[in-house]
Amino acid sequence: MLFMSNTALRSWGLVRGIKLSWGLTKLVQPASRLNNALQPEPYPQPARRLTTGTLRLGRLPSDFPYVTGSEHWKRKVRNLYKRYDSNADGYVTEEDFIALGKRIAEIRNLDGEKANHVIDKCLHRWEGIAGNKNKLTEDEYLQSIHSLTIQSRSRPELYHGFVSGDFKMMDIDDDGIVSKDEHVAFFYGLKVPKQFSNEMFAIMDTDKNGLITFEEFAEGFLEFWLTEDPNNKYNNFYGPLVD
Repeated sequence: MLFMSNTALRSWGLVRGIKLSWGLTKLVQPASRLNNALQPEPYPQPARRLTTGTLRLGRLPSDFPYVTGSEHWKRKVRNLYKRYDSNADGYVTEEDFIALGKRIAEIRNLDGEKANHVIDKCLHRWEGIAGNKNKLTEDEYLQSIHSLTIQSRSRPELYHGFVSGDFKMMDIDDDGIVSKDEHVAFFYGLKVPKQFSNEMFAIMDTDKNGLITFEEFAEGFLEFWLTEDPNNKYNNFYGPLVD
């Protein structure tokens, strides 16, 4: 479980001056459902314990202004939607996330139980995105994402649910960090060439130790989803913006 003071909880579960370390796993339940669609999913996540040190995030979720839904921001969201839509049929479905998991397992040479575990993590992500829907159009995905980002009450869920869900898809071996090979595999799952993985990994790896921690991942994630600056270095967090 998360051991946090009331002040920490009011600050979205994160406080500067606290370092989080990986502990045992538990099932984290979302606080509420949002629009019967996009919401953080229940997911077995590494629970974290407070230790001494500092959580080094440049900005916390509460530091970001509300997203206005600029054309640049919509472009980022649409690009990711198209990458999820693996068969390009104009809908994102459960089958697309199964395909994502299969591609990740393929490049990592995983089969059997290990491959199924990767696919299961992708399906958990799909459940969080879809809610009670069987498929999502691009406009539905865009509207749900925008609704989520502008609601201050849902921003803690954005952090805890979606950051963890995306991180777990990338952290293939569940060791609490993302290696270069794991990042390449995730981009391969999205059909993004390796060169773009190398470029984004170098940006995300802020301490240049060849690994991406949860904190480094979270910083890039928040910068991608909660900013509208065309020059933000994390704009290619899920691969290059192609249209």
